Amino acid sequence: MNSSLKEFGKTATGLSKNPLGIIALFIVLVYGFASLVVGFNSSFETIEKLPLIWFLVIFPVFVLVVFGWLVSQHHEKLYAPSDYKEEKNFVATHNPSLQKLEYAKPNPVSSAMISSGSKSKSLDQSSEEGRENHRNAIYARNKGYFLTHVIEPSEKENQAYDIFIYLVRHKSKDYSNVKSTEFFFGSYWGNKIYEGSKVEENLIGLKTSAYGEFLCTCRVVFSDDEEVILERYIDFEMAKLLN
Repeated sequence: MNSSLKEFGKTATGLSKNPLGIIALFIVLVYGFASLVVGFNSSFETIEKLPLIWFLVIFPVFVLVVFGWLVSQHHEKLYAPSDYKEEKNFVATHNPSLQKLEYAKPNPVSSAMISSGSKSKSLDQSSEEGRENHRNAIYARNKGYFLTHVIEPSEKENQAYDIFIYLVRHKSKDYSNVKSTEFFFGSYWGNKIYEGSKVEENLIGLKTSAYGEFLCTCRVVFSDDEEVILERYIDFEMAKLLN
């Protein structure tokens, strides 16, 4: 009995490592308990067993329908990073559009360092209202745009990760007012400025490779010729999840 419980515990631990296994474990437990109740509880009358019998009949059909929907619509969410032979395939599965971003080309838009001429007024941050005003000022200054990034292990020599850097817009998927983007990575990239690529209506950015963390700035020019400078520290903290 103890050995059976230990074996079941090992199996349950193995199944709990990814969403697909957790679903399977849940189905086994629910169906198993229902079968035990029907099979071994002799005190139940036939009319009392009927709902459980119908449950045992309908439950597998329901599971099949839901599982089919999950596989067809959300198959990429059923696995953990450890299920992939290479962790970068996990990232690629969850972010397939990122693979379309252009690699930072060696032909720069300009070799001059980007600098912003705009100056923000200092805001009182000693109160909750002051902090909220400061936060709203950042939204307004950036026109709701920010930089984000995703990393995956790199196959390039002497590089640790491939990095996908792109724009995100607060509470909107409309990027039509973006005229151009210029990314600057610093001295290890020759102090050159790289033009971002637009591969989809709401995906604007580029990709590069690096062996260390760095600061990225991006000059965003809008259709009305106004511009903002965005900053993002490109860290490798996500690597802890990949590893």
